[in-house]
Amino acid sequence: MADLEEAIPQHLDEIDALDALGRTPLTWAAARGDSRAVALLLAHGANPDILDIQLSGGVSYAAQRNHLTCVRLLLEAGALPD
Repeated sequence: MADLEEAIPQHLDEIDALDALGRTPLTWAAARGDSRAVALLLAHGANPDILDIQLSGGVSYAAQRNHLTCVRLLLEAGALPD
């Protein structure tokens, strides 16, 4: 986690970078249930409402996998349920 804490401030312009599937680092963190990374990315301004090419976002990926802490963090940050 220390690596992520150090990397984010150095790459704020890429915090919402999309991969080939249209997923952001926040989407991937939510999908794998990494609540610490989700909180850190949100604290640095990551957009919780970006949808991928399947029109799914972090909320739906976290909910599908029962990562309820991530769902809560995203919704508290203002994410729209997708």
